[in-house]
Amino acid sequence: MDSSAKDIKVRKAQAWTATLKLDNIWKSNPSSRLKINFFRATVESILLYGAETWTMTKELNKELDGTYTRLLRHALNIDWRQHIANEELYGDLPRISETIKKRRLRLAGHCWRSNEAAANLVLWKPQHGQKKPGRPKLDYATLLSEDAGLNLVELGTTMSSRECWRTVVMVRVRPINDDHDSAEGREGCGRCDVVQQTVPDLRGGNRKSPAADCV
Repeated sequence: MDSSAKDIKVRKAQAWTATLKLDNIWKSNPSSRLKINFFRATVESILLYGAETWTMTKELNKELDGTYTRLLRHALNIDWRQHIANEELYGDLPRISETIKKRRLRLAGHCWRSNEAAANLVLWKPQHGQKKPGRPKLDYATLLSEDAGLNLVELGTTMSSRECWRTVVMVRVRPINDDHDSAEGREGCGRCDVVQQTVPDLRGGNRKSPAADCV
């Protein structure tokens, strides 16, 4: 998590540098839609480089959402003194924290279904060392569990099916105007009961075939 915070700090600085260098474009006369598309292709790409691997706390999500809002306001020439609702500012854009969540979940599914070494790291949790007093640091596997609304066993089973995992990703990523968590993610894809199954060895030979999960 500490490395994620450091990486985010660097990405924020680079995103602001890119935004300020593009002032001639922001101050020109293209439509807002064209500016937003250009903003996402340039500034957002710089800000989110490697974001799929970040371990995001609530504080980091809030910090990054605030930065993205300020960057977007600058790109659209909206002065900080102008009061505008986020729903109006963002339009159909998702919060940047939701974009990161979607990328993180999609990456986890791709890695899990691969035959490469990365598959063994998706749900890895550190077991060595002595537990320190206080709240434990957030790890990537726990974050995925919170993102999907599933426990680790359910995660492994659901990610094995591309269709089921795609549906979980879709229902767990909220639009900008939705301020409450969705419970739909725990219901799987609606066409299978993968979240009710157990898998003794998440990376062993007893995993359920993806083809058998959905009809």
